[in-house]
Amino acid sequence: MRILVPAFVVWDKTAHIRFRRPGKSKLFVVLKISQEDLSSIRSQVKESGHASKMFSIKWWYMDQMVYAEIERQCYIADKGYYETRKDDSRSAKF
Repeated sequence: MRILVPAFVVWDKTAHIRFRRPGKSKLFVVLKISQEDLSSIRSQVKESGHASKMFSIKWWYMDQMVYAEIERQCYIADKGYYETRKDDSRSAKF
């Protein structure tokens, strides 16, 4: 998110968590986003104003055992597009 946030709005849309075993200490997460993913997101946002991207995340401990797997869908939009859509939805309610 820090890579995209200055120019984009990013928020979680949905998530699915599969717990594999109980975590009894601090767990670690590493989320790697490739340059190809970033380029794809930026081009989709440039074309349509917004994009949706699914990320797979694993929570693990130093023993390399996976404690949980998360499928996280993020909504990413150009700030101008997002503000316009937000204003449109507010005015439609009144």
